[in-house]
This record gives sequence, structure tokens and C-alpha cells, in this order.
Amino acid sequence: MTAATDELMPVREALLCGARADAARTLAEAETSAQDRIAEAERVADEILAEARGQGERDAATALAAERARARRTAHGIVLSAQREIYDKLRSSAVAAVRAILLSGDHALRDTMCSRVRTELGPDAAITELPGGGVLGQAPGRRVAYTAEALTDAALGRLSGRLSELWTS
Repeated sequence: MTAATDELMPVREALLCGARADAARTLAEAETSAQDRIAEAERVADEILAEARGQGERDAATALAAERARARRTAHGIVLSAQREIYDKLRSSAVAAVRAILLSGDHALRDTMCSRVRTELGPDAAITELPGGGVLGQAPGRRVAYTAEALTDAALGRLSGRLSELWTS
């Protein structure tokens, strides 16, 4: 080496030392910055995950409530359908029983029905005996029918409050 090079050696060493120190400082700052960014990214990811989890729970609760409501409506429809079927069978059996009584030829029963027609429509009401049993009364602008269906419906109508006991017992 030359004398000029030897004289510059301490300067060169100082520059290299400074450059190494700057590089070490820059590397440390970069590592700290990277760790800060990673920590911030993890914090944001945790927030996003917590929000997504909460939204998922809210969505699941909403879906569950809707499914339960649908199930209740379906069950209620099934219950109403079963009640209607039972009521229809009851009515059908009652109509058949009343029809058998009306067709039995009981003159006292026929006289009672004719008397009720005259009470409702007046003494001049026209009364016709019906082929399926019962009577039909007519007066101007009014009619009264005592058929198996009409008598059964009237009786069931009077029992409607008590019929609900069938569904609750």
C-alpha cells in the first residue's frame, strides 16, 4: 500500500464503522417496524375475526328464530288440520244420526218441527216434508229448514265453547 492509502485507512475504517452502525440501526428499525406492523395486522385480524364471529352468531340466531317460527306455524297448521278432521267426522256422524231419527217416521217429531216453523214464520207458512228427512217452511221472503245438516249445525253451534275442550284435554 502507498502512504496515501495508509493515511486514509483510519478514515476508511471510520466510514465503514459508521456505515455498519447505520446499517445495524436501519436493520433494527426495520425489524421494530415489521414487528409493529405484524402486531397491528394481528390486532386488526382479531377484530375482523371477532366481528365475523359476532355476525355469524347474530345470523345464526336470526335463522334459528325464523326456523322455530316456521316450525311453530307448521305444527299449528297440523293441529288445526287434525282438529278440523275430527270436527268433520263428529259432524258427519251427528248428521247421520239425526237423519236416521228424522227418517224414522216419528210423527211427534214431525209435528214439533212443523210447530216450530209456524212459530218462526207464522201460521200461514207453507211446510214441505223433505225427502232426506226434516221439513222446509216458507213464508213470503223467509224460509226455515229443519234438515239433518241444519239441526246438527245448530246443535254444534250451541256447543262450540264446549267443543274446544276436546282440543285442550
